Amino acid sequence: ADTEDGAPQSSMAEDIAHRRRMGRIHRAFGIGTWGGMTLATVFGIIQYRNLYAGTTAGRTPCGRGDATFGQDACSGLPAPHLATVIVTSALYYTTFGLSYAMPDPLNVSEGDGDYARRLRTHKRLRWVHFAGMAAQIILGMVSSNSEAFGLNRSEDYRALQVLSTIHLAIGLTTYGTLTYAGALMIR
Repeated sequence: ADTEDGAPQSSMAEDIAHRRRMGRIHRAFGIGTWGGMTLATVFGIIQYRNLYAGTTAGRTPCGRGDATFGQDACSGLPAPHLATVIVTSALYYTTFGLSYAMPDPLNVSEGDGDYARRLRTHKRLRWVHFAGMAAQIILGMVSSNSEAFGLNRSEDYRALQVLSTIHLAIGLTTYGTLTYAGALMIR
């Protein structure tokens, strides 16, 4: 049978099989995203420590000359953090897209059971970590290209420290939210 627009109608069994296949792919990408975000978070914490873990620029590891990954990590783009952020973003937005492409022919999230409640929470949390990811991209671009935005690390250290602290806090919140969303579904 065809639908009103002439497209072939799939059977419930086909939709369930399609959801199962997509679910496996979504799960693999989700785990990959979490791994990438773990590394991006670790490298982000190191970058923050190098540049802003001091009351003045001179009192940071970069200012003292003992930066993690050497003094080259004190200027320019933060290569380890940036590389993991790019990979994580690609994985994340693919995973996010898959969550929408997955059919739900049985309306699994509408029940009153434990799994349905966990799935609803998982779906709601995607909006929290989605907002966090978007904010992180913007804040990261401003932080790492501060000169282009009229901020100089030596003259505007406190403003950049606050901006970077917000970036770090949102990053940790996003990581925690993504971790919780994934943990809900691993049971």
